[in-house]
Amino acid sequence: MKNFFILSRDDKPERKEIIDKITEYIIKNGGSCSYALIDDYPYTIKEGTECIITIGGDGTFVRSVQRGYEHNVPFIGCNLGHLGFLCELDKESLYPSLDRLLNEKLEPESRMMLEGQVMDGAFVHAVNDVVLNCASNIQIARLSVHVNGQYLYSYNCDGIIISTPTGSTGYNLSAGGPIVNPNAETIVLTPINAHALNARSIVLGAEDEIKIVLEPRKRGNTKEKVEVKVDGALIGVLNVGDYATVKASKHKTLVYNLSNLSFVERIGKKMKDE
Repeated sequence: MKNFFILSRDDKPERKEIIDKITEYIIKNGGSCSYALIDDYPYTIKEGTECIITIGGDGTFVRSVQRGYEHNVPFIGCNLGHLGFLCELDKESLYPSLDRLLNEKLEPESRMMLEGQVMDGAFVHAVNDVVLNCASNIQIARLSVHVNGQYLYSYNCDGIIISTPTGSTGYNLSAGGPIVNPNAETIVLTPINAHALNARSIVLGAEDEIKIVLEPRKRGNTKEKVEVKVDGALIGVLNVGDYATVKASKHKTLVYNLSNLSFVERIGKKMKDE
């Protein structure tokens, strides 16, 4: 491939230096490359672009995909952060990886995304997760979970995380949820600090649709609120009796994976590097 586009959270000296070096290297080797800052959205991704390189950490990668998945261009992340589960590249592997991208025919991985919706509002697409969190006026919420129209369980909890396999290494992992192979087609539901001994993560199928209703913890209490966030961005607030729905998106996250390591090897390496 020859045509690249770089996205970065900012152009502070350290990042701008890397952006300039990548651009220079690609052009020197017969390619083309331009860049933009994420917050400059909407930006123009030229027709024929074959790879979007994100410069930063997992947060930069997720935000870049959220704003660029509809272009159907594969992403690859260069990690400048701490752990970087989602980023394939780092400073040490950058130039050998650019050589492979420039000279080899690579097939991207296709990863599942989610759609989150508050009541009858617009669906918003998630790379990592849809999270329902207690708003500032309450400490514990009662959230009733329904799957495909069937009642599952009501959690007294701080919130609920509904995660993609890709997002399983994010907030879901911090809340005690399982790590899932990012190429799997599953939805992970994990309660946050649930006040129950039997509250565990549940792994559902990609065909399942989840509805979560905010119920009053005490009869007649209508002042409770829960925030609904998609990949960390607030999309709405639930009042008592309101609901949010989550299901698999028709869109996919396209990602280049240059590693020859298996999923287990990659996770093991990340854990050792932490």
